[in-house]
Amino acid sequence: MKTAIFNMTKSQYGQGAPDGFPRSMKIIPLVLLVCCLAACSAKQVYEGGMGMERSKCAQGPANEYRNCMERSDMSYEEYEAARKEADGGN
Repeated sequence: MKTAIFNMTKSQYGQGAPDGFPRSMKIIPLVLLVCCLAACSAKQVYEGGMGMERSKCAQGPANEYRNCMERSDMSYEEYEAARKEADGGN
């Protein structure tokens, strides 16, 4: 008896994809891709936030500009290292 899902028999359903690869072997690359995209996105969000912070520095009082820019000058890698250290190395 054939089912509508993937045109497989009931005995084949759940034992792998129709091309012979186990489903887990198809999911692993997808999971890796999502993890990589999440890491890139976190860096982009951080850098975007720092850009906004620098823009606020330029709009603030001139005597506070240097201190403000120094606070927003930390790279993402430095931020991650400081965050992990504060988190106990996790």
